[in-house]
This record gives sequence, C-alpha cells and structure tokens, in this order.
Amino acid sequence: MNREEILTMACSAIGEALHLQRVEEKRETTFLEIEGWDSLSYTLAILSLEKAFQIRLPMERLYGLENLGQLADLIQEVLSQG
Repeated sequence: MNREEILTMACSAIGEALHLQRVEEKRETTFLEIEGWDSLSYTLAILSLEKAFQIRLPMERLYGLENLGQLADLIQEVLSQG
C-alpha cells in the first residue's frame, strides 16, 4: 500500500469516526483544520485508524504529528514493520 492509498484510507477512517462526509485528502491538512477536531475526536480517530489498518499506533509518536501526511507516513512505517 502506497502513501496516497494510506492517506485516502486514513481520511475515510477519520471521517467515519467523526461522522463527516469528507476529510480533505491533502498531506498538508493539519488536524485542527478537520471539522470538529478536539480531544475526544482525536481518540475516536486513532481507534478508527487502528481498526481500519489492523495496527497499533505508538502513542509516543502520535503526539508529534502535525498533519495528515505525517500520519500517513507513520501508518506506512508501522505497516512495514508487520
């Protein structure tokens, strides 16, 4: 799975978790630019991502992420570690 496919799937998972019709699929999109983003939506989004990709995201790495591109890169890294 390439980074663009991961980004598309991640945006879909975040959108489902937050009950949004669409999350803009741009690597530069920051989390605060996502409609309704707050601490609860953050938790729901992470749970949704872990379920969608069947992975566990390392919490210590999540805190430093600034945008969806960095999130997609982290997901790809975790997937590659199998």
